[in-house]
Amino acid sequence: MGSKVKEQVEESLVRILVVSQIYRDYKNFGEIDENVNCLKRIYAENVDIHGEDFKKKFEIVHFFDKDRNFQQLKIFIASGDYDLIHFSLHGDEGVIIFSNTEQIPYSKFETIFSLKHNIKAVILNICESAGMTRIIARNTDWVLGWNQKVILKDATEAADTFYTSFFAGNSIEDSFMCVASNESINPLIYQDSKLYIPDDEPEPEENHDGEDEIRQIDNEKNKITRRKKLVFTLTSIGLVLVLLIVPVNKILNPGTTNKITVDADSLQITFPSSGSRVERNE
Repeated sequence: MGSKVKEQVEESLVRILVVSQIYRDYKNFGEIDENVNCLKRIYAENVDIHGEDFKKKFEIVHFFDKDRNFQQLKIFIASGDYDLIHFSLHGDEGVIIFSNTEQIPYSKFETIFSLKHNIKAVILNICESAGMTRIIARNTDWVLGWNQKVILKDATEAADTFYTSFFAGNSIEDSFMCVASNESINPLIYQDSKLYIPDDEPEPEENHDGEDEIRQIDNEKNKITRRKKLVFTLTSIGLVLVLLIVPVNKILNPGTTNKITVDADSLQITFPSSGSRVERNE
């Protein structure tokens, strides 16, 4: 009976692996671990409120609590002992500063998630990690990354929003939904290999006024086109009349001189000897 209860407790325990560096040997990296400090603060607050019962539900393991390397991280990931992996590392030009002695290319880093595993979510607080986010999402249910350089304030706010919800007993999906609905930050969130978009996100409104203006412009263009066609038709008829009437006049009045005026707006034909006149005005 006692072993059965123990198994149920172990099954309900959510284990979070935190992979974060302090970078003591590097300058100008800023407070890159501030988002991890936020995670630890929220965890401690819940322990103060709920006591040991909370520790039985959530456990945080710090990868760099000992001097470890990238090869050992691969073993941690493959073990299947962790539900959520939280990274807070510096990356630049496709390379992750993994430790004071190791720099790992993004293309190599993402391979640790290339096989199916039990990890439910990965948080990548790593600069310009959009490509890795898409790759890791192929075998991970939920992945959060960043399309640009990580703003420390945004990474901290994302961590605050997610873990406040998650430690309150909400699901991973609901907790990521809280992050996605926070308009002050803009992380990339993938669910099952697809970019995550909340169901309640409003669709862009259609602008029917613009369509009415286009119709009015089209109508005006059609009117102008019809006028041009009418002028062309009338002008063509006038030219045909010239070609038909002039030869007839020469036959009836041989030796006379004809004065002919033709333009686009009016057509006038005069036969001086007979005084006959054919005129067309538009």
